[in-house]
Amino acid sequence: MRDLRAPLEQGMEFLRESPEATGCCSSRFQQTCDAAGAPELETHALGYFLSLNHMEERAEHHPSHGAIFCAAMARYRRFGKKNQLRTWHEVFVLPAQDQAFEYVNCAPGTGLVNYFEGHRLS
Repeated sequence: MRDLRAPLEQGMEFLRESPEATGCCSSRFQQTCDAAGAPELETHALGYFLSLNHMEERAEHHPSHGAIFCAAMARYRRFGKKNQLRTWHEVFVLPAQDQAFEYVNCAPGTGLVNYFEGHRLS
């Protein structure tokens, strides 16, 4: 986990610090918890990109994504069928029209607020 987590954290940090260059609006980890709220041994990396093209461009050409891929492949080669770490990607492409986001008790300028026009509801 250590060998894969480090390049993943570096790649996500790059995305957070370079939203204009990458088209990544948000990049963060989420911790899975059980029904009582106790953390489980599972986390998810969650990122929002302005377009599928932005995400593909980073995945194909940026060294930080290459480092994540190389670390994952090294782990799979090392452990083979005994590997217990499962990784995957979920990609959602939202239609351009008729999107609605509601932010409740969020600090101004956080999340996707900076990337889209909106209005305050009273």
